[in-house]
Amino acid sequence: MKGLDKPTLGICVGRKENKKRKAFLLMVRRRLVEYKNNHFKDVIVFTMDKLSLSNFTVTGERFHWSNEEIMKETGTYPLPDVVYIQSEFHFDELQALEKVLPGKVFNNHFYTKYECIEILSKNNYLRPHIPETSLLGNLDDLHTYTKKFNQFYLKPVKGHSGEGIYYIELLGNGNVNCVGKREKFIFDNCSNLVEWFQQYFQPNIYMVQEAITTKKWKEDKSTDIRLNMNKNGNGVWEVSFLVGRIAMNKVFVAAGAGNNVLIYIDHLLKQLFSDKSHEIIKKSIIDLGYSICKTFDKTKYNMGDLGIDLGMDNQGKLWIFEVNHLPHPFHKLNDKSLTLPFEYAYFLTQKKGNFKEILKNLVK
Repeated sequence: MKGLDKPTLGICVGRKENKKRKAFLLMVRRRLVEYKNNHFKDVIVFTMDKLSLSNFTVTGERFHWSNEEIMKETGTYPLPDVVYIQSEFHFDELQALEKVLPGKVFNNHFYTKYECIEILSKNNYLRPHIPETSLLGNLDDLHTYTKKFNQFYLKPVKGHSGEGIYYIELLGNGNVNCVGKREKFIFDNCSNLVEWFQQYFQPNIYMVQEAITTKKWKEDKSTDIRLNMNKNGNGVWEVSFLVGRIAMNKVFVAAGAGNNVLIYIDHLLKQLFSDKSHEIIKKSIIDLGYSICKTFDKTKYNMGDLGIDLGMDNQGKLWIFEVNHLPHPFHKLNDKSLTLPFEYAYFLTQKKGNFKEILKNLVK
């Protein structure tokens, strides 16, 4: 394929130029370095305020290959053939772009943690794997949950990397243990907990989720599992990364925390389950991942990139904690989610109705 015949990939990393998702901007070069197929002529990184649908142009940073080196320059370019959304946009906000590039925009909805629970709960197979979860509509609800659960999480419905999450545990003496990502409190009673939480409370901004006691590593360290799933160059889901995580000095695993230890999934399962059940559990993890992906495929959204946080209780039952549509590939590990989005993007450009054909019809 000649260079001029290759399609162009756009990556949207934010709403406004001065508020771009810098982490994803930095990740672009890492993706390009690892991406060996080089299907694209250019990769243009932009923010939505630099997109002009009336002129069919976009202003941003253009990455391209020259003598096997990755070059970068800033300018205004024709609208890309496919767009990979790497920021918190809602489906309705992208409809103008979807009309110009129908079926060529993916990761096209930012769903909240609670919306994700609602989507997955519609699947009868997945529902038993979801901890009981409710939106926190008022502070009286928090009083109710302290009576219902001895252990639960307060989670913001938006957010990532464990920010704003608190683990709540009712102690036998009436005290309440409260552990966040960077802080820890002990309250004399539930009323004091509610009074303290009032500073963070807004209706339906937080949700309460039943805490599942996960299988412990060496008797006292909490564990969970990260499963990354991606659509590949054939447009089908595949496992791109599967790893165990151990919280070294926390009661729960906070994604992005520096005190987590990553461990090969086979090694984790063999240590946690002495018999051959670890092979069955690993298969169940993967099966659960595919079921989650297929559930999202039944929505109106075009998702191609999911990061799934799971846990195992002492009986080996799997629990779905969160599903992230902006998963951050793991550094220095063989994580195919670093490059598979490019493969899926190229697959979309080969489907009927590419941008050049659409543009001809629009200008007629």
